Parts: sequence; structure tokens; C-alpha cells
Amino acid sequence: MNTEINLFRTEVAFMAVSLLIADRDPEECRGIKWFAEHTPVDFVTIASAVSESDLIRRLHEQTYQMIILELDMFPGGVPDSVLSRIHAFPSVQIIATSAEATYEKAREALSLKALDLLIKPHSVTRLQALLSKGVRESRASLEEKHPEQDQNSTYDYKHLFTIEEGLPEPRAAAAFTSSSPDDVEALKDIVRSQLTGKHTSVLVMSSFVICLTEKIPDSLLADCRNIIDTFHEQTGGAAAGVVYTPESPRSAKIVYGQIKDMLHMPFYEGYHQLFSYTEPPEWKKTDPFLTPSEQREWIDMLIHGFTDQIKDWLYEHFLHMKKPYPEPKLVRTRLTSVLAQVRRYMRTYHLDTVENESAYQELYEDILSGPNVYKIVQNLHLFIQATIERVRRHQVALDPVERGILYMESRYWDPELTLEKVSTEAGRNPFYFSDQLSKVTGSGFRALLTSIRIREAKRLLTDHSLTIKEVAAGCGFHSPNYFSRKFKEKEGMSPKEYRKSAGISKEKELSYADKTSR
Repeated sequence: MNTEINLFRTEVAFMAVSLLIADRDPEECRGIKWFAEHTPVDFVTIASAVSESDLIRRLHEQTYQMIILELDMFPGGVPDSVLSRIHAFPSVQIIATSAEATYEKAREALSLKALDLLIKPHSVTRLQALLSKGVRESRASLEEKHPEQDQNSTYDYKHLFTIEEGLPEPRAAAAFTSSSPDDVEALKDIVRSQLTGKHTSVLVMSSFVICLTEKIPDSLLADCRNIIDTFHEQTGGAAAGVVYTPESPRSAKIVYGQIKDMLHMPFYEGYHQLFSYTEPPEWKKTDPFLTPSEQREWIDMLIHGFTDQIKDWLYEHFLHMKKPYPEPKLVRTRLTSVLAQVRRYMRTYHLDTVENESAYQELYEDILSGPNVYKIVQNLHLFIQATIERVRRHQVALDPVERGILYMESRYWDPELTLEKVSTEAGRNPFYFSDQLSKVTGSGFRALLTSIRIREAKRLLTDHSLTIKEVAAGCGFHSPNYFSRKFKEKEGMSPKEYRKSAGISKEKELSYADKTSR
């Protein structure tokens, strides 16, 4: 059994690159992981560690070809227990990171033979370049150490990533995945028992199994359906398969990239079924982020507790989609944009406690990696319902000024928001509410409302797709000129100057969607 596991790990190391992200900040790990998953670099696995003990455990679990290592995790320098394990890995490539641009950190990076030392916050362009460089060097080294793979197979792992002259194009391909990545071992055994020996090369990835064949067996579709049924009978889990018979010849590398893309279909249509294609499916292009009007719509639904309306919105935008579907990564990003509105709602009502935070993080992870959009949306809706109910219980204990401020926070975008409307929501007359508001906050109603609007404008200004006029309207200002004047009074610069000084590009927003959505 150990021999088989070691062989499997060797295959994984040869076919692609595994990445380990070691950083004390969980959000930093999630941001880099999200970025790595959405770059052209094809990582077979991406793991993270947030402490020294966590890192050591990860290093003993499997072999990694690339490690992003935060040097600040070790105040006294990287310990020998970590160094010895890292350097035991063949062809390991290291990217060192630190918040300190000092000679000592540079020396540590050099001693590790790191590709580079990245100073936080990371440059997106530089990080992508280093990831690509690390993968190239790791694969080149592995090819030197493993010039040949299985002599009995037409295709091996290197053919999935490089084009080899004289290699016959596969006539057909099949790929299988399950709703749980932990089931890949069981899936591998079933696929190999069904398809090995039928002119088929079976290659195992981190979360799916791919098969390439020079000839199309007459029983290919029947065998693939039997694999799915057998997997369910033996494990109780749900698998999905894709059979791809290209209409025109193409390399193993191209077939691999296309069939891997087809494995996204269960995200929309579910598992325990077989999909068949002669050409790769098309994906619809769409903007994954909520528009300012959609953000206001969500604020309105949340503040009024419109759970039925929220359910209808989620179903319409995520469960009633028709082909061609958007790329799943865009749908996941859009779901995180919705979750960001819920997050702001929670913080507005001071619900970001340890218990609620744990449930939020679990849901966030589900959105990023959950196997099926239907289950993700169901979990999101249940979380929102529970959050709204907690807010209702919390509101009973709020005093009138707190209720009024929360109402202003939720309705700042309304240009017709007045003291009278807010005081009515707080259950007090305007004069009493205004007096109490000044005593509690030190600001009058108009000054406080303007501060809230300017704060939200600063957030919207980081979205370069919005014009200054759109930002002004989205924050409740009647005219862009009045907005610019008020903004400069408070911030000492115009909105345009602020946007330029912030230096936040759309590229960076996409790369670190998690952090910018919180």
C-alpha cells in the first residue's frame, strides 16, 4: 500500500506542480490561493499553512514543488526542522515573502535559494511572473530526473503540459471527478479496473482522473457509465464523467485543457451523470461584480429583512441560468460579491462575533470550492436567513440613536434621505433625535450623513469601471460637482486625485477578490 501511495505521489510530482502557501495571515493565504487558481499556471494541488506546526505537518503530508514562505513566521530565522524537510524535496522552488524590506530578510531569502523576496503587499504582476518561472524550472528539473515514465502507456503526464512531435493525437478522452476531492483514490481504482488495457492511458490528478486513448473502444460510453454507477455503489458518493471525442485531431495537451474545462459542467448540472462532447462547450462572458444599483438593492433587501425577495433574487441570478453558462470562477466571484454585502450588513449590526465569523468563513470556503452551485446557493440563503433573524433579535436592544445611525448606514445612497425620515425610523421626533445624535457622535445629522457618503465613495472609487458621476449618484449626491466639492473638503483632494493616489487597478481587485470584498 505504501509503495502504491509513493508511486502516486511521484506521478503527481512529475505531471504538475504542487504549491504550498505558508503565511500567518489566513486571509493572505486565501488571497494568494485564489490568485494562483486563476492564473494560467496549472497547479495540481494548492495547500496552506498558518503556523510553524501547521507548516511542518503539511511538509510531512506530501511533496511540494513550490513553496511561498513568509519569513516573518519565524522570528529567529527558519528552523532546521523546516529547512531539512523543504530541502529534502527534489526541485523545490521557493518564493520568500516578508513585510520587512531589510538586509536580514534578503540574506534569509538567499540562504533558502529563493527565486525572489516579495515585500508585502505583493505585486500581482511580479507574483504571477515568479509562479510561472517556478513552475518552468521545477518541470525542467523533473524532466531531467524522470526522462521516461511508463513504457507501456502512449501518454504520460508530461504530454498534458507539453507538445511532443511524433506523438499520436488521442482519438478520445474521458475524465471523472466526484463531489468530494477526497474520493479521488477510490475513483482512480475503479477507472483503472474498467479502462486500463483498452488502448487507454489513465492519469491521476489531484481531484479528477483523465484517460486518453488512441482508439475509440466500442464500449467506451457504457464503460464510463459503469464507472459512475460502480463508484456510487462502492462509496455512496456521486461522481460525474465527461467523454470527449474531438471532431478533428488535436494534441494531448489541448485535449487535456479542453476536457478539464468540461469537468466544470457538474457545477451547474449536478453529479451522477455522464456528459459527452465532440467540441468544447462555450462559456458566456459576464461581469462578476454587483453593480452599484444591485448593491443598493441588496442593502434594501437586507435592512428590511425581505427573505423571500432575497431567495427569488438568488434563484433568478444563479439557479435559472441557461446555456451557455458563465465560467464557474465568475459565478463564484459574483457569489462572493453578494456575500460581501451580507458581511457589511453583519458588521453594521455588530454581528461579527467568533461564532458568526466561523459560520461566515465556512460559507466563504464553500463558495470558493463547493462542487455544485445549487448547494452553494442553498447554504448562502440559509446563512442570510439566520443572519437577518439575529439582527431582528439584536435590534430590540438598540437605543434610538443606534437605530437611526444604522438606518443612515443602510440608506446613505438615497438622495432624499432626511432627518425626518431617519428620526421616524428611530421612533423619535426630529428635534430630540438630532440633539441626541449630536451628543453621542459629536456631529450633526447632515455632517454625519456626508461622512458616511464620503466613506462609501472612497470604496467605490477603487472600482475604475465607475465614472465620478456614477460614484456620486451611488452615494446619494445630487450632482457630481457638489460631490467633488464635499469630497475635497473632507479628504484634501478631488475624487479623481484620490482614485489616482489609491492606485488600485481592476486587475488587483480581481486577483484579491476576497480581501477587497470585506
